[in-house]
Amino acid sequence: MTPKPFPGGALSPPPAPPLTLPEDPAGPPARSRARIQDMVALLRPQQWAKNVYSMALVALATRAWTPWALGQLLWMTAVFVFASAAVYVGNDLADRKSDRLHPVKRNRPLASGRVGVVTAAGLLAGCLAAVAALLATSPPAQWLPVAAYLLLNLAYSAGLKHVPLLDAFLVSIGFQLRLVAGHVAVDRPVSQWLMTAVLAVCLVLILGKRRHELVTNGPAGRRALRGYTAHLIDQMLVLCMAVTMVSTLVYLSQDAPLGDYTSQAVLFATPFLLFGLFRYLQVLVVERGGADPVRVLLRDRPLIICIALFALTFLLVALLAGNQSLPATTAWNQP
Repeated sequence: MTPKPFPGGALSPPPAPPLTLPEDPAGPPARSRARIQDMVALLRPQQWAKNVYSMALVALATRAWTPWALGQLLWMTAVFVFASAAVYVGNDLADRKSDRLHPVKRNRPLASGRVGVVTAAGLLAGCLAAVAALLATSPPAQWLPVAAYLLLNLAYSAGLKHVPLLDAFLVSIGFQLRLVAGHVAVDRPVSQWLMTAVLAVCLVLILGKRRHELVTNGPAGRRALRGYTAHLIDQMLVLCMAVTMVSTLVYLSQDAPLGDYTSQAVLFATPFLLFGLFRYLQVLVVERGGADPVRVLLRDRPLIICIALFALTFLLVALLAGNQSLPATTAWNQP
């Protein structure tokens, strides 16, 4: 039997057209992007604002507004970005097993397994190498605060974070070390009253976070919470807020670079300080927020406006104090 020819007289079938498939959204490119995003998330970029806030405070406190001084502060900000990223990665490496049991922390890249231990260790080494490179030619006075910050957090991750009260103080001291490093970078002495104010306000933020964790998840969410109660934290918050107010106002009246305008600074700063502290307390108690203090400071509109107005007022008074042709009104400074 003679085979019937195909269309066109061909004895064999025409070649099939190439098969085109839609791009697989879960294919290698998408997985690579997700992996990179998880690696970046491990570095906690949302927490880098802490370093920006710290160095901005140094710029205001020292009137370090020359190009050289601003460059020094940007450099020190970069140093602490890498140093703090190394701390976050190291802490997640140490806590990856316990984080898997936490209702929120189990979604972190390391705890969930989306980033491997070897990859995380490589990121940690890279961050430390970046810190070393940035400080390679620096004198000891500039790298000592950074080294102290890293050692402090090493002790924190090794077990001191489980000690009630000490856990909050260690985190607050980390911000004091940022402040010291910034002042050293611009070659200015740091005020003891400013150091006290930073310690107190950081304790307010950290104790507020502990309060939120305790009220939301109970003491099982963090071992250190077993040494706290909501009532105890409320009392400590009031005390720390009082210390914040007193130390900040004393700093403005004695150590701030405001010349003859200290009285005006104290007068204008008082309502902003009170409102900011009251608003944060309202977020904690009424709105049951405060899980992430950085997020509150960056997202809460009343606090943002209050902080911006306080900084603007301080800046304007500092500019007036730096202008010798504009003396302060004597009526403001009469005893």
